[in-house]
Amino acid sequence: MINSTERLPDGSSFEFWEKENHWVRELYVDALSPEASDDNDGSREAPFRTIQAAADIATPGTLVHICPGIYRECVRPAMGGTDPEHMIAYEATEPGKVIIKASEVAKDFEKTTDWQLFGHQVPMAERKDVSVWCHRLDPDLFRGYNPFCAVNIIHDRLFIEFDKTDMTPYLNRRGMIFCDGKPLKQVPLSNDLGSEEGTYWVESNGMTVHFRLPGDEDPADHLIEISCREQCFAPEKPFLSYIKVKGLTCSHATMGAPIPQRGSISANRGHHWVIEDCTVDWSNATGIDIGNECWHHNHYPDQIIGYSVIRRCKVLDAGVCGIAGPFATHILIEDNLIEGTGWQKMELSWEAAGLKFHNTVDSLFRRNVFRRTYRADHLWL
Repeated sequence: MINSTERLPDGSSFEFWEKENHWVRELYVDALSPEASDDNDGSREAPFRTIQAAADIATPGTLVHICPGIYRECVRPAMGGTDPEHMIAYEATEPGKVIIKASEVAKDFEKTTDWQLFGHQVPMAERKDVSVWCHRLDPDLFRGYNPFCAVNIIHDRLFIEFDKTDMTPYLNRRGMIFCDGKPLKQVPLSNDLGSEEGTYWVESNGMTVHFRLPGDEDPADHLIEISCREQCFAPEKPFLSYIKVKGLTCSHATMGAPIPQRGSISANRGHHWVIEDCTVDWSNATGIDIGNECWHHNHYPDQIIGYSVIRRCKVLDAGVCGIAGPFATHILIEDNLIEGTGWQKMELSWEAAGLKFHNTVDSLFRRNVFRRTYRADHLWL
């Protein structure tokens, strides 16, 4: 008898493909070890300092052990596995304690002096002293991609109902600023800073930001993080498959609004991925993507799209879409918590949902929990 939680609509059973892996090679990454160096061999005694160093040499049948620490990088696997028994896995040695951040720490601040901080509608008598700070972005942190130069809306605008929606979030810059792990709110003009604490504004060239902390506090007394990378874990080459990601926390990724759907963790059109026990928090738009990214790509006759597993993950505070997969078939999405999706308020772009999938045939969704979904759907198939 078919287990009722594994039954598909036609009465057949979902086909599970995962198999036990027997690793032929193991690599170690430990950013906090005094012995760590990317010039090492990646052994337990001589670990790499960055995850990317391991990702550059991992071959099918390799298990990458990642020790606790904060890794400020975007991991770009060079290879995928070959089959269910010969995957490449990236696993935290202590789940939840390996944190990949798409942001860098900002330390140099000066008071904002040259910009108006109140609009003309605020009477002079009501303009109190406020503390607004300026930070000039380091160009070396933004080579190839500067989210503070780019607005959220990308190339596909076909479905946006311009006459029905506030375009402000679409035209905001993608870059985010965090104070002690909490995001500041972006405002469109410098003269909005005087009216609201916990806000930031970006100058036109995208190289200088101005912000006001809650309580008008001094940023020198807080951890200020500036997002600078689009994703946290994503192959640069498409179609890499049979990859497993386990126990990682990925934060502060600053991709644009879908479509295309480019997640903080992204399969980049690869198939047979397993993403489990991961946390993805504060993505500007998309948390995880496992599909064909968008409908503008060519669809090749022999291309497999889907066959991936997302299990026991927490996808928290994704701006537009928690987990996405256009044209992904035969997928397993189980035991996940998707919370806080949709804070960008872009529901009329038709990509806003906790889970958003197209062509989801032969797929199984079970025991997923949705909370605090803002102006978006929990589940959209």
